[in-house]
Amino acid sequence: MSQFHRSYKKRGSAKGGRESRAVLIVTEGSVTELVYFTRLRQLLRLSRDLVEVAPGRGTDPENLVKDAVRRREARKREARKRTSDRVPFDEVWCVFDAEGGRRGQELKAARDLARGEKIHTVISRPCFEFWLLLHIQYSSSDFPDCDAAAAFLAQKLPGYRKNAPPMDLLLGLIPCAVQNATKLRSDHERTGSISPGTDVDFLVRALNDMTRPENQLALDSCP
Repeated sequence: MSQFHRSYKKRGSAKGGRESRAVLIVTEGSVTELVYFTRLRQLLRLSRDLVEVAPGRGTDPENLVKDAVRRREARKREARKRTSDRVPFDEVWCVFDAEGGRRGQELKAARDLARGEKIHTVISRPCFEFWLLLHIQYSSSDFPDCDAAAAFLAQKLPGYRKNAPPMDLLLGLIPCAVQNATKLRSDHERTGSISPGTDVDFLVRALNDMTRPENQLALDSCP
């Protein structure tokens, strides 16, 4: 867990649970991740101006982080001009996969850059589909690649199609996914393993903390 994941609550929502900080989420995937976080934002009744979800322009994790930096600086310049009510981003999160060779230098370069820029990295091993699987069941099976994870997910999730998962069903099971991700992380601490795994639950908790109490998900209660 990065120092930024540990500290996000310190910069989190003010008392009473209100939209107290502006967040940028940059996703590697241009479909599934984009739709998932957009729908989650709507579910939590967070405004688009304070939670922006955008597909990254980078072709690899490091360039994704660079694109996030560019977007953050552009928003800062826009806020300085006072041409709109939009405020600078307080937090930036980059969502990408660790499939294949990204477990090596490519992934390290992205994380090092993000750390220097105080940007959160949200990494799923092997890919975002593993996070979706955790909505349905706990799993510690290490899939060789994203295709294998997606194929297994298709067996377990009714109505699943690549780039078109059943979002209504998944959003209702977010507390289960958060609990399963937390359990898996605890199991990995015991075994020394890192794969499979996901950091998406940190981002979900951060967004949930932003909204008003009446809109928050009961993340400690799996239906």
